[in-house]
Order: sequence, then structure tokens, then C-alpha cells
Amino acid sequence: MENSEISIAEKTHKINNLNQIIMLNIPIIRSAWDDLVLLSNEYSEMLDDFKIAGMPFETAKGVISGLIEDIENSSLDIKNTVMELRNSALKEKLN
Repeated sequence: MENSEISIAEKTHKINNLNQIIMLNIPIIRSAWDDLVLLSNEYSEMLDDFKIAGMPFETAKGVISGLIEDIENSSLDIKNTVMELRNSALKEKLN
């Protein structure tokens, strides 16, 4: 393997390893958030000014759910980009 091929392989491997951490943990974070929303729904009925991360609870529900979805979608984009880089490097090697 040439230096550039090794560099691409090493970098895509490292990116993929880091991305796997995200992909494995997103379902846990989503599940925990869903559980917290259920508990917070009850709590917010008792407390009119209930905030999460400085936002009114009703706003935070949508914002945080959206953030979790954005992280998951970005992780899938990273996965696809890594696959494209690997395929590109393989094609260059074969030519």
C-alpha cells in the first residue's frame, strides 16, 4: 500500500470507530429521553415554569428530540461518507 492509501485507510478506520460509539449510544439516549419526557409530563403539570436546558418544557421536548434525530442522521451520513472513501481508495488501488 502506498502512503496515501494507508493514510486514507487509517483515517477512515478511526472515523468509523468513533462513529460506531455514536451509533451504538443513540438508541440508549433516545430511550432515556423518552422515559424522561414521560416523567416530566407529570412533573410539568405540577410546576407551571418547568424548564429543561433553560427552555420551557414543551419547547425542550421538540428541540431535544430533534437534536437526537439530527445526531443519528449525521452519524448515518458519516458512515456513508466513510464507505465512499473506502470504495474510492479501493478503486484507485485497483487501477
